[in-house]
Amino acid sequence: MKTFRWRSGFLAFAFLISSGFSVYGQQSDSGQSLGDMARKLRKDTTNEVKMTDADTKKLFESVDRIFAFAAEDTGMPKHAAVKRRLVSKADVEKYATGQLAKE
Repeated sequence: MKTFRWRSGFLAFAFLISSGFSVYGQQSDSGQSLGDMARKLRKDTTNEVKMTDADTKKLFESVDRIFAFAAEDTGMPKHAAVKRRLVSKADVEKYATGQLAKE
């Protein structure tokens, strides 16, 4: 159960990154609630984000830096390398529904 929660959180984090989480830096001066802004983002997302090889390389280097920082900050050893694979939104949704069906 603990692993599922971690995976769910990671999938949610990955979805926010892939959907262009630009609401975070915006002020709520427009009078919209956070829920309204989230619905608008979900409705306005594109089906597929095109990444160049340079973007992919930069993303994976960022993952390495974050992983190294987390290991150093917590004092926990790195037991294994982070597996890298770019997936589409449909792949993430398919995985999540499959995991929920197993539960």
